[in-house]
Amino acid sequence: MGLIERWGSGTTRMASELQKEGFPKPQFESSAGRFKVTFFKQVSIEKPLNKHLLSQRQLSAIEFVKKHGSISNAEYQTVTGVSDRTALRDLKELKLKGILISVGGTGRSVTYRLNTP
Repeated sequence: MGLIERWGSGTTRMASELQKEGFPKPQFESSAGRFKVTFFKQVSIEKPLNKHLLSQRQLSAIEFVKKHGSISNAEYQTVTGVSDRTALRDLKELKLKGILISVGGTGRSVTYRLNTP
């Protein structure tokens, strides 16, 4: 019928436009004949950042999360140039301060997102 321009092209364009505006990537889930999109609000992290002393590495990671929606330990290492152990310690500190939350399983499958109230 020509109702669909290109299969799946709208979701990638939507995610791209959201990221351009500073919003986190939406989460897409598909299961048993259902398709679910979760949008995350734009998070102002200035207030939490003002009350916590954070390293430049941690601030860089937060900017990465704001742009990409989440960060893994491996991505943190790439962005900041630190070892696995330092990345783990920095991410744990951001989690303890309530700035990030962990999502997913354990080990390498864990990602971190901004803690939105």
